[in-house]
Amino acid sequence: MAMVKDIDPRGMQHCETTALGVLLRHEGLDLSEPMLFGLGSGLSFIYWDSKGMGFPFLGGRVKPFELARNGIEKTAEQVPKWLQRSDNPQEDLPRAAVLMEKGGTGGALFRNLYRDFLAECAQLIDSAHLRTGHSLYAEAATLWTQAAALMTTAGETGDAENLVQAGSVLVELTRIERDAMRALSMLQHCS
Repeated sequence: MAMVKDIDPRGMQHCETTALGVLLRHEGLDLSEPMLFGLGSGLSFIYWDSKGMGFPFLGGRVKPFELARNGIEKTAEQVPKWLQRSDNPQEDLPRAAVLMEKGGTGGALFRNLYRDFLAECAQLIDSAHLRTGHSLYAEAATLWTQAAALMTTAGETGDAENLVQAGSVLVELTRIERDAMRALSMLQHCS
């Protein structure tokens, strides 16, 4: 196996874009983490729950145009039931929230990276569709942070109302992300 030497291991937020960035910089191509994320179709979301799992998993890689319809919408329906679903809500709910917020499994971290990717693209291409997508993903990132905070609070307090509110936030996120993807899909028709 060949070993890559003299690398620039500057830190980034997501493991996959960090590894790709290190390798590309080594070969002379220095792209921002949001650009690596966006070009790699990094935006995703999946709600995965099976009988053998102790608690649902949020994250994964799916086709971006399917994420709002399938994963987020299903999560919005399921989140209000999470106190009953979990054997240990004080641990499970905050963990799910941290993964959404900071772990790169589909929540705010990914939306912040995608928002910044769209901002970089908008500097290169003058497009109302890009600006709309950027604006909507800025709004989405804030709402993912809000949903994560509500889930954490529900786990800490046992108050199911926080999960009902998180479900409502996720319903709104479904709409926002659909609208963003519709706007971005119009880029194909403009070229």
